[in-house]
Amino acid sequence: MIRDHEFAHAEAIAATLGDLGAEVPAVPEFTYPEGVFTDVVAFLELAATFEPVGIGAYQGAAPALESKDILAAAISIHNAECQHRAAINILNLITPPNQVAFEEALPLQDVQAAVEPFGITG
Repeated sequence: MIRDHEFAHAEAIAATLGDLGAEVPAVPEFTYPEGVFTDVVAFLELAATFEPVGIGAYQGAAPALESKDILAAAISIHNAECQHRAAINILNLITPPNQVAFEEALPLQDVQAAVEPFGITG
């Protein structure tokens, strides 16, 4: 379900940008660790890495968004990402599953550094 949400998020962002006449960025390509999609523990560890970065990225970008349509889409996705993190934490037996009162905004360079090990291009 989380995977399907991520695809829906990407499609919603692309559609919103397209509707506003903005350029839609190329779909990035990731290099994932070997076996991450066949080993539940490895997948949950990877997800526990990605979800907080996504949350921080949305929050960090929000102040720069001038379009209320894009901001509304980003806030909606940010909320879903927070739910994903809590669900993943439950599966990883982390209690309580949400351990923060306020989310941390990540500047772009921190987001890029966090995803660099995954060879993201595009």
